[in-house]
Amino acid sequence: MNSRDAIIFNKKGVISKRLVMVITSVLVLLTFVYFGLQLYLISIAKKNVNQFISYAKPYMDIKYKNVRVELFKTMTYIDSVEVNFPGSNEHLQIQNIALHSFDYANKPPHYMNIAFNGIDLNKTGSILNNKEVKKLGYSNVKGQLAMNYKYMKETQDLSLEQFNIKIHEMGSININFLLSNFNIEQNNYLTALLSLMATSINRANISYTDDSLMQRLMVAAANEKGTDVDNLKKEIISELNNVVKDKDAEFERKIVTPVRNFIEKPNRIAITIKPAKPVQIKDINNINNPDELIKMLNLTVEN
Repeated sequence: MNSRDAIIFNKKGVISKRLVMVITSVLVLLTFVYFGLQLYLISIAKKNVNQFISYAKPYMDIKYKNVRVELFKTMTYIDSVEVNFPGSNEHLQIQNIALHSFDYANKPPHYMNIAFNGIDLNKTGSILNNKEVKKLGYSNVKGQLAMNYKYMKETQDLSLEQFNIKIHEMGSININFLLSNFNIEQNNYLTALLSLMATSINRANISYTDDSLMQRLMVAAANEKGTDVDNLKKEIISELNNVVKDKDAEFERKIVTPVRNFIEKPNRIAITIKPAKPVQIKDINNINNPDELIKMLNLTVEN
């Protein structure tokens, strides 16, 4: 046994007390560093959260019970949130708000990645708290809203990577787009409207992913008609096939396959806009012919 091994093992081959003390000291030190860093990050997070709440103040009043930080994900959670809206008696209970990133330097923020998790949608007056929704078999409805965008001031591009609304067990809608010549820093409605007219759409996509809502709606519609779901689907598809027989139904013929697929097996359907070159919103307003508009935007439907 050489001198290095002697530091680790004693004569009986047992790990030495010196090594145990070193390991223990390192573990204690790491524990103190971890919790010290946690406390430091939480103190910073609370300041940022209060700043975030002040940003939101004109639109909503936010109260919360706790702030926590996931150290290795650099993510801040605001737990047990209550949101009140100005001029309304209604309020939302939210399990937590996850702040992935937020621009505290600019107003309005030039970037934001945020999620509202566990939104209670069972309050009286909620659009999802009515007899029709309950007839479909939904109760204790929870929702989630996530938004992730970035604004590039130099190029005036606004990239919305995600605007997702998910109703648990029902389905989710997701929107993303890229706009150019968009000025996010407008001070009044008139200049904002004029700026919006000059904004160009580079691309856009809206998709719906079904969990069970479409299936349950079909069951309800079939029961009302005194038939079953398979026959109801056949009727709808038959009507679609009649529509595309029209010689002027060029666009309908292009989208009939994904629409039929969605009816037969509700899963996902998406509308995509991807023009050959950016299209200004004012030009869209000037078009009255739907077919011309579809061609200009290069609008497609897919699963």
